[in-house]
Amino acid sequence: ISDLLNRDELRLAEAKIRELLEIDPDDKDALANLEKIKKQQDLNQRIRSLIKQSQSLVQDEKFEAAIKKANEVLAVAPDHIEARIIVKEARARIAEDKERTRIAEEVATLLRLAVDCNENGDLTGEAKHLEEAISISPGDKEVQNRLNAVRERIIRKEKLDKGLLEIKRLMETDEFQEAFQCSSELVKEFDDSSELQELHRELQEEITRIETERKEQERQDRIKSLRKKADLAFSQNDSLSALAVYS
Repeated sequence: ISDLLNRDELRLAEAKIRELLEIDPDDKDALANLEKIKKQQDLNQRIRSLIKQSQSLVQDEKFEAAIKKANEVLAVAPDHIEARIIVKEARARIAEDKERTRIAEEVATLLRLAVDCNENGDLTGEAKHLEEAISISPGDKEVQNRLNAVRERIIRKEKLDKGLLEIKRLMETDEFQEAFQCSSELVKEFDDSSELQELHRELQEEITRIETERKEQERQDRIKSLRKKADLAFSQNDSLSALAVYS
């Protein structure tokens, strides 16, 4: 009977004890062991209930409460394997939740900094904060999409800035026609750039002015040429030819 009790085979031990009690109902050792079995069965039932409750709490993600229930088991059964596993799992899940919260807070801070940079027109700063956020939370699609959009805007801005510099260089060297061609191409892509629009308008006006001056110069040159011809005709007493030139 003692071996059965030590191995926690309570039903077999109880059956043996009841056999003894049928022979001697007043057997004190048998009665004492029967009481021990009843207490152990009650304890086992309580342990099973606590384990079931703690497992349910883990599923509900109430990890602190689950640990408390499992510790009640360990208080009466320090070597209970299932209770130890529950405590270990619940503590790991608490640590994971804390890490997720920390990451979420860091990402939120970086996103606020990125928004500030965006409002100040600092695309490089915005991209830097978003890159740091995605390094902390690699699977965040929203952050990745925002970062991709900012990178595209940076590339676009670099192209616009390069084009503006080229236009200004051409204008400084009086290559207005080339500058106008360059601005015409850029305007198709960057119609939202007020600086580009202003330069393009200035170039249009300058080219119009140059063309007007060219035509006026051609007219003046033509007049001078005709006067020379008329003067030559007069000098040769060719009045008819001179009149024909003036007409």
